Amino acid sequence: MNQPTREEFNNHETRIKKLEQQTEPIPVAHIAGTPEDILKKLNAIDKKLDRIDTKQDEHATGLLAHSKSISILQTEMQGVKADTLAIRESQADIRDRVVEIKGTMATKDDIAGIKATQDQILALLQQKPGP
Repeated sequence: MNQPTREEFNNHETRIKKLEQQTEPIPVAHIAGTPEDILKKLNAIDKKLDRIDTKQDEHATGLLAHSKSISILQTEMQGVKADTLAIRESQADIRDRVVEIKGTMATKDDIAGIKATQDQILALLQQKPGP
């Protein structure tokens, strides 16, 4: 096997010392209390985490339900918009037809003129023919 030379060994040693200087010590917190007390605290924390998990699951389920409802409403709104457009077009057609009918409809003056002509014709018809 190849053994490192003294120079390579020294280089490795220097690199290791530099790396050791770059790292920071990890502080260790001191936990006071008896093992039973610590176990009780850990159990309490575990219960809280379980409640948090449950709530998070409930919220995720609710969010999914809301997302589905919103999607359904968006789809329905597209239908409502299409129906509204169809109603507007239908109303426009009806308006155009009413304007057309109104343009050909007799006015009060027209009816009064027809009535006068009708009265004249009736008067002529009721005259007795002469001998």
